[in-house]
Amino acid sequence: MKITLKNLQQLPVKTQRGVMLGRIVGIDFDTDAHVIAKYHVARFPVVDELLRRTLLVDPSQVIAITSKEVTVEDALLPDATKALGINVA
Repeated sequence: MKITLKNLQQLPVKTQRGVMLGRIVGIDFDTDAHVIAKYHVARFPVVDELLRRTLLVDPSQVIAITSKEVTVEDALLPDATKALGINVA
């Protein structure tokens, strides 16, 4: 599957358990290897970007990218909830 950066930045990011972490708001691109080095995820994109409160997701932690969402490992959950202020019961 191919996806544009514009469409990628609109996708919701969820864990395997379905916990919504936010949306992709940016990427770090490795120009030497021609690959995405990190995905930037924010729960409230405009506010979190201004406050520099984003979660950095390594491509190795991404399980799937579809046209509807990005799924990441549940192992991100403790760091993500702390960084983004998500309350998970």
